[in-house]
Amino acid sequence: MGKTTTIKTAYQKLSGKTVEGEILTEPPITVQGKLVGFVSYGDTDENRALIQLLVDLKCDIIVCASRTKGASSNAVLEIARDNDYQVVTMSPFTYVGWPSTEEIRKSLIDIFTEINSNAILKFIEEAVKL
Repeated sequence: MGKTTTIKTAYQKLSGKTVEGEILTEPPITVQGKLVGFVSYGDTDENRALIQLLVDLKCDIIVCASRTKGASSNAVLEIARDNDYQVVTMSPFTYVGWPSTEEIRKSLIDIFTEINSNAILKFIEEAVKL
């Protein structure tokens, strides 16, 4: 839930740019000498080409969405293995069932997006120190 929105939010906070739609062609961002690439396309196997593009651009850190298993996960793991990247997994906060109103649901998703995008930024902050 909210993987694409979370990645877009993290990118926008880090870059200071507003992005409409998916992050498919935005250039990587340099953070303390490290190149950070983002793909918000969601979690399909179609991510493979976009992630590979960021590898080819020599990104040190790549932020993308993936499910925990299946084609998108396999793509991420294969590209990481073939290019000496370490995969760091972050699980989204989520809920099941209550609350059922759309207003409360939207409010919780906004909160989760904020928390998760801040966690991505914290990871990037720590990773660029290495």
